[in-house]
Amino acid sequence: MKIVYCILAYNEPELLYRTIKRLEGADVKFIIHIQKSVDIAPFKNLLPDEYFISDSERIETIWGDISCVDAELLLYKKAQEKFGEENYQAIFMSGSDYPIKSSNYIKKYIEQNYPCNYISQSDFSECTGAFRTLVFNNLYNYWFSFENTKLKIEVKPFCYIRPRCFKHIKSIPIIKIFKLLPKVIIVFFRKKNLLDFKKLKWVTSETWMSLCGNTVKKLLAYMEEHKECYKSVGGGIHNPEEILLQSIINTIEKDVPRKEMIVCTEYRLLNNGDLQLENKDVEFVLNKVKEERFLFLRKLSYPKNKKLLDFIDSKILKEKQL
Repeated sequence: MKIVYCILAYNEPELLYRTIKRLEGADVKFIIHIQKSVDIAPFKNLLPDEYFISDSERIETIWGDISCVDAELLLYKKAQEKFGEENYQAIFMSGSDYPIKSSNYIKKYIEQNYPCNYISQSDFSECTGAFRTLVFNNLYNYWFSFENTKLKIEVKPFCYIRPRCFKHIKSIPIIKIFKLLPKVIIVFFRKKNLLDFKKLKWVTSETWMSLCGNTVKKLLAYMEEHKECYKSVGGGIHNPEEILLQSIINTIEKDVPRKEMIVCTEYRLLNNGDLQLENKDVEFVLNKVKEERFLFLRKLSYPKNKKLLDFIDSKILKEKQL
């Protein structure tokens, strides 16, 4: 079987190069999407051109926006086109992820459990307190964005304009603002119509999941069948990359078992909530290297985390020599 790494990246070409060199091996393939507004040349200077989604297909991806799901689906589509006739595992990851096991270990782990999907998820109905209110408000109310995704206005439940987008307002033609106003006003008088998505078994999850080829095929077929629903409903969800595809898979996949995610995100508990791993987090990293099910860590940077990356690589080298 093949391992297909579907990678969503926008910066740090040196880290991506280092990651891929660690993952290369027999029956290992790569499909990489670089954010449309980012200069792709530094990435292509380090890695083969055939690894990358073409410039004409690249998408401008913005955190918390449906464009991230668009890019994810594009990666899955390319994997299906290239490897759909074979057994394969599509491992979706970001450019800030880094392997904490060798390529051979990862492949053997996936093969031993195949077919299997790796998704950490919580059912909406099991959420409690303020978080329960948040997820249900997000589902039934609206998140709007301009067509060029430069500005987002979230109407409910947070009721604010994202400050990080203020600097982009000048780049938006005034006509788009007037076109958006009727859409914003009407949401105060109606709730979102979920259409066919009303039937989904809604869950919230981390973004970085891994799917077997059969599930990728089912997911793409479902999306094609419900593309109008996806377009009208998906764009009104905040952080759809943590909700939408996971909920669809939770609903339509009856045959393939699910395990917890293979990308570790427990570092969220470190450094007062800072998502970025630091060089001092050696003990935490070592503990995760020892855990059988964690194959990747998130939120590493190069050269900032060079010491930590070198430490991980030394552990992988030791594993190879055993």
